[in-house]
Formats: sequence, structure tokens, C-alpha cells
Amino acid sequence: EKSVARLHRAHAAIDSAIQFTRRIIEDLRPTLLDNLGFEATLRSLTEQFTDRTGCPCVITLPVGELKLTSAQSTTLYRICQEALTNIMKYAKATKVTIALSIDGFQWQLLLADDGVGLEATRQLRGMSHGLIGMRERMVALGGTFNIRGEAGHGTTLIATFPVDEFDVGAI
Repeated sequence: EKSVARLHRAHAAIDSAIQFTRRIIEDLRPTLLDNLGFEATLRSLTEQFTDRTGCPCVITLPVGELKLTSAQSTTLYRICQEALTNIMKYAKATKVTIALSIDGFQWQLLLADDGVGLEATRQLRGMSHGLIGMRERMVALGGTFNIRGEAGHGTTLIATFPVDEFDVGAI
């Protein structure tokens, strides 16, 4: 009986470890990105946001298949996810616009809301962990990250990063 009890505890511990590992993997790269691609995953994220907040999201993407690397799609998804979380918590927005475009050899992500705006001091301090994380993700792609907002006039986030060499033919 002692052996059976130990086996049950060991089995429960293994199941718990597997669930924990799956959560870590999902946090690193959402499986939806691999299974459905960036566009469908972004649309799913924005639909969930709209369901929770009642705030519609307008998405504009380049026509055709997006030629994003795994790192690029993960970074874009995480930036959108963090920005939508911030909008939900603080912005009191009634509309969100997300636009991904390609201009020459550079991608640009624009995410804007019509909410209360970002305080000037908050922009200068850059102390928000979410904003720091977004900026670091863009720097890791060799890109830039800017955010601006004016009280009562919403917030606009612009992230740019270079197109990978293998994507140049898709432009």
C-alpha cells in the first residue's frame, strides 16, 4: 500500500510538472501562432479583448501571406497583447486600431486607441514593466519602439523592425 501511495504521489507530481511546462511553453510562444499563423492569432486576441471590454478593434494587415519569422510574430503578438492589456486597464478607450504594414525593407506596427491618453511623465520615465518589455522585444529584433499620448486624445504605439532577408522577395 505504501508503494501504491508513493506511485500516486509521483504520478500527480509528474502531471503537475507537465502542466507547468506547458504553461511555460505557451508563455514563450503561443501555440496558436504555430497552428493558425499571426493573422488568425491576432484576430482571436482582439475578439477576446472586444468581448471583455465592448471596445472594437480595427485590424489592417498587408494583403496576402505575412512572411514573418517566428521571433517576429511572437514579438508582434506579445506587444499587441501587452498593449491591449494596458488599454483594458487604463485607457477607457472606445476604439482600438492595429495596423501592420511594410514600407521598403521595414515592418511597422501601429497600435492606437482613443482613450484618456498617456501622461507625459509616464512616457518620459518609461518605468512600466510592460512598456519596458515591449521596447526590449523590439530592440531584440533590431527595431525601434515609440509611444506617445496626449491627455484626452488617446495613445499611439509605433514599433518598427527590419524585414528579414528571406522576406525581401515577398515585398
